[in-house]
Amino acid sequence: MPKKGFGLTGHFKIPANPTPEGRICFCIELPDEAEHLAVFWGQLELLGKRWMWGEPLTEASETVAAYWAQIVADNLKSFEESL
Repeated sequence: MPKKGFGLTGHFKIPANPTPEGRICFCIELPDEAEHLAVFWGQLELLGKRWMWGEPLTEASETVAAYWAQIVADNLKSFEESL
C-alpha cells in the first residue's frame, strides 16, 4: 500500500491548491550532527523537484515544485543564519 501523500508511482500527490497563501511554523527535534542535518535538508529539497510530483511533468507539477523549492530555500537560509 502506498504511503500517505504518495501515488501508486511513488510521487507526491499534487494538492488541490498547489500554492496556498498561508504558511504555518512548527518545531521538530533533529540530531545535532552535520551529516544528519544534511540528510534532513536533502529530503526537504525533494519537495522542490518537479519529477517528485508525478509523471508526465505538467504545469501543476512545476508550480507546486517551485512553490516548495522557495519554502525550503527560505527555511534553509533562516536556519543557516541562526547558526
